[in-house]
Amino acid sequence: MRLGAHIPLDGWCRAHLEVTAIAGAAFASLGKEHAAEAKAAWRYVSERQRSDGSWPAYWWASRHFSTLQAVELAAAMGDMNAVWRAADWVQSGQRRDGSWCRPKSVFATAASLSILAIAGGHRTCRQRASQSLSARREVDGFWPSHAEMRIPPPWVTKPDDYHPWRVHSLGTGVIANDHNRLFTSALCVAALARSERAL
Repeated sequence: MRLGAHIPLDGWCRAHLEVTAIAGAAFASLGKEHAAEAKAAWRYVSERQRSDGSWPAYWWASRHFSTLQAVELAAAMGDMNAVWRAADWVQSGQRRDGSWCRPKSVFATAASLSILAIAGGHRTCRQRASQSLSARREVDGFWPSHAEMRIPPPWVTKPDDYHPWRVHSLGTGVIANDHNRLFTSALCVAALARSERAL
């Protein structure tokens, strides 16, 4: 990106919930040898769960994917109360057609379906979400992408307060599309498989 030496990096170089949750889940998967690191990550993440059950996002336009990352760590750490609170938040936002967000986002729908599957129960919501995802699958087997990943300017510490975001552009201050649909499609496949196993 060729950022000059004078550009502050306060936003990019601080701790981020999404990154911490992924690292914590990786440590948790390694067992007792890295239990202290997993606990430290969970302490940081758990303190940031919002009153509605979701988690905030730095790198994502919606809270669905950051909440999924936090839920995966919560489940690995055995904190199902945190998972169930997140599932209640997800369930409250489901649209009649089984999807989430306006405009419809298969990315948010797949993340939400995974959260419900991890929480257990919510069978009707999961069935509607699965049907919604299946209906959105394209002829070539992929799912349509939705602009979800945001790249704030490096000095921005509160991206929810930053404006104006540019969509489908390069640089910073942008919300990027999954151009090849790989990340979106992988999330959809994983969510459908996870929900099927939870039935």
